[in-house]
Amino acid sequence: VPKRLHNIEVPTNDSLKNQINYLLKSSEIYRQKELRIHDLSLLLNTNRTYLSQVIKEDFDSNFSDLINGYRTQYAAKLLEIDAAENAMSMDEVASMSGFSSKSSFFRVFKANMGVSPGKYKANMN
Repeated sequence: VPKRLHNIEVPTNDSLKNQINYLLKSSEIYRQKELRIHDLSLLLNTNRTYLSQVIKEDFDSNFSDLINGYRTQYAAKLLEIDAAENAMSMDEVASMSGFSSKSSFFRVFKANMGVSPGKYKANMN
């Protein structure tokens, strides 16, 4: 049962978690380069403090790491698909995945996957 504050319905953690999952998995909102926690809180009709708390408690993460995790997984899929054709540049993969720069893409990808994007792609062949 949702909590109520001054006749305003506040979503439960589970409800908000499901909404976050939906936006990230189905809508691929993480692909927006300028995505901020404030934007997500507006879409979910909640405040950023509560959203941040739910992300920390239910996803064991912070907003940036959560979004970058989804971006990394998406980039990995692109690299796997492109391994045989080699048609996409790393700039294109980074941009399509939501990273604002190639350097942040390389740094985050290596931190999450343990190898650089180029090595990851080469290992697909």
